[in-house]
Amino acid sequence: MKFIATLACFVFFNATAQTSIEQKIKEVENGLTKAEFVTKGEAFIKSDVYDRMKERRVNGVSVAVVNNGKIEWMKGYGIKDADNTADSVSPGTLFQLASIGKIITTLAALHLVKEEKISLDEDVNNKLKSWKVPDNQFTSEKKVTLRTLLSHSAGLTDDYGFEGYYPSATIPSLQQVLNAEKPANNKKKLVPAAVPGSKERYSGGGFIIIQQLIEDITGMPFRQYVERVVFQPIGMTNTTYDHQPDINLKKDIARGHQANGKTDKKRKYNVYPEMAAAGPWTTAEDAAKLLIEIQKESNGQSELVLNTALTKEMLTPQINNTGLGMHLLGSDKCLSFWHSGNNAGYVALLYGITEGKGAVVLTNSDGGEWFCLEMIRSIANAYNWPVMQTKTIAPLTESEKVKYAGNYKSANNTEAKIEIAGNDLRLKMGGGNGFALLQLTDGLFTI
Repeated sequence: MKFIATLACFVFFNATAQTSIEQKIKEVENGLTKAEFVTKGEAFIKSDVYDRMKERRVNGVSVAVVNNGKIEWMKGYGIKDADNTADSVSPGTLFQLASIGKIITTLAALHLVKEEKISLDEDVNNKLKSWKVPDNQFTSEKKVTLRTLLSHSAGLTDDYGFEGYYPSATIPSLQQVLNAEKPANNKKKLVPAAVPGSKERYSGGGFIIIQQLIEDITGMPFRQYVERVVFQPIGMTNTTYDHQPDINLKKDIARGHQANGKTDKKRKYNVYPEMAAAGPWTTAEDAAKLLIEIQKESNGQSELVLNTALTKEMLTPQINNTGLGMHLLGSDKCLSFWHSGNNAGYVALLYGITEGKGAVVLTNSDGGEWFCLEMIRSIANAYNWPVMQTKTIAPLTESEKVKYAGNYKSANNTEAKIEIAGNDLRLKMGGGNGFALLQLTDGLFTI
């Protein structure tokens, strides 16, 4: 009798847990909102996931939600191809991950650091064999390093982003992309135009230098090395750098769409030889596995790819709010890490909370950017994340405005001024109009 009672309790517990998850799914699906901020006491508009997909002209979506360090649920919405409305997205459908792949590249590169094949702060030209970063007046004292490449601070001015290529086109080699030689469609050569480490400037080109660096150090094709040290250990069995996984691997994929929701009749997707910057195809489940592994390694719970020290370095600001291969949020400590992706026909967003929460949203539309943000915000609201929730603003009283106005200096002697501007307070640091300060609670503000 004791065994039966215990078993009955176990079944009841699981049924209750499943009901709770289903309630969370419904809350997320019906909670999409544009509202970043709402005044205390006021309600804000929430929309159904399908309504937002229709308005944003997003045909297909795949979502995975991480809670308590595990994938709590996954779900597909909509269709893979606007020309075949009967073919629905499933959790196993592959999408292009686009620039979120830079996180994968970062793990692969830091694995070389872990193996002491290269250091974060040595001149990458010491290890590059097939191609060299051009030396000029900006590199006379400080050299381009793996750290500066991973944090978009190597001084490169390519400003990309890659257009990709129709599958039927002649695909350039990595060398041709690095040198901006035809048939490569990028126009700028990769040349330092600022002292490495002095400023942040987004550079997809920096990651194809890392692609060449990995191949030169390992003697292996980039995709083969990444599969061995990242995909296989983490169990990312549905992630690939194959340019046409639907044809070559018989994988189930979502077709890319234009911002109006329509297809390009000439191709289903573009291909990206710039693998390290934009190349992987994946599922929301596999991307969530990647997110979880970073969380585990940063908390000392795993060393499948890196170690705790190197993972913490990824999550440490290198310049502004940029870590190694990802963007960071937090003041006293890193609360979250994220990266977006935007290839022709695809937009994606990966958002991880360092304490075991997060989500991945993949879409097959150029118009998916705002949808991804609204979906992440709905998840954040439902799961009470410390970031990305719709924030409640407390209106300022006249006495509060007077109380907080004045000149300020931080512990590192950064000076700032808070001024009264009508109904608002404005924070000014240096020139310009500054930022409106929004009061969350007494004495706690956001911008």
